[in-house]
Amino acid sequence: MATKRVLKSLSIEEKYKLLKEVEGGLKKKKAAEKFSIPASTVSTIFKNKESIITSFESGVRLGSKRIKTPVLQNIDKATLDWFKAARHQNMPISGGILKEKAKEFAKRFGDDHFMASTGWLDKWKQRYAVGYKRACGESNDVSEVNCEKWKKDVLPNLLKKYCGRDVFNANESGLFFKCLPDETLTFKNQKCYGGKNSKQQVTLMLAANMDGSEKFKILLIGKSAKPRCFRGIKWLPVHYKANSKAWMTVQIFEEWVLNLDKRFQSTGRKILLFIDNCPAHPKDVQSKLKTIELAYFPPNMTSKLQPLDQGVIQNLKVSYRTKIVKEALKRIEANEKQDITLMDCINHVTKAWDIDVKNQTIANCFKKAGFGQYSEWEEEEDIPLSFFKYY
Repeated sequence: MATKRVLKSLSIEEKYKLLKEVEGGLKKKKAAEKFSIPASTVSTIFKNKESIITSFESGVRLGSKRIKTPVLQNIDKATLDWFKAARHQNMPISGGILKEKAKEFAKRFGDDHFMASTGWLDKWKQRYAVGYKRACGESNDVSEVNCEKWKKDVLPNLLKKYCGRDVFNANESGLFFKCLPDETLTFKNQKCYGGKNSKQQVTLMLAANMDGSEKFKILLIGKSAKPRCFRGIKWLPVHYKANSKAWMTVQIFEEWVLNLDKRFQSTGRKILLFIDNCPAHPKDVQSKLKTIELAYFPPNMTSKLQPLDQGVIQNLKVSYRTKIVKEALKRIEANEKQDITLMDCINHVTKAWDIDVKNQTIANCFKKAGFGQYSEWEEEEDIPLSFFKYY
């Protein structure tokens, strides 16, 4: 009497191992014998090779025999197609932007409950072999001992005459306003090309007080005195100045701080303004000021002592670049010209400064720089700083 044939069903993990061994040189007939399955089953496994590998690499349960597919396959597929198209145009895509796009597709498909969680994103990246790559900070050696000595011996004497709301820090920062993020999601088996980033630069002068309750209007310095994109514009949300290098100069700084002084004269308020020790900030301007006391950080210590350098400027630039990436994506989908103008820069950087840079972030950065221990604001809950890349 013939022995009854026992059918064996391989798990996804076993099928994956079989595929890898055959790809490594093992004959299909030998693989069938090794895994105790018919040769025809080996052929069937190879027909489903792509789905088996995708399912295994997406993290199936050990012993699972069913091919795992995304729960919301239509959202996955639409997001993947969009991602491929965006990367084809060398557009940097962050995880946050990808999640926003997935939620947009979910709404188109009538699913208002899809949250595009971090867990979903992690599994999506596993399924399609997507990871982060760089498409393209500098810090001098700073004496911690000298910084601590300044905080202990100098800072308290400067602060003792002022309350937290009257202590300000102002700092310049360059911004390549057409530059997109230099990291992007891309397929792991492909080289990463991000396109050539524009080097058109502006300088931003930012200023805020110690408790984060007051932020001065941005002073933005460009190269052109009358940019073409300003035609027809009667009012700007920033103070705009220009010179051939788009740099801060003695003349621009003096004009800025003198106008600020007049503003505080009208209210009878006196403030302490911390600035870095650079040639564009001449010390003799103090004699022209009536309501502002200037305090200069020691040379070569601003990376540790200047509050805006502790994360405020980074926070602003992260928010700004997120906004111009979204703007660029909209223009791609609308087949519009992608050039970011100076007016686009002004609008986006103003929104980032006014809305996205929170007062708690500013206050935390003052604390990180050593100011918090002398401030009445220290009684508030210490909220940790957190910044997210490009979204």
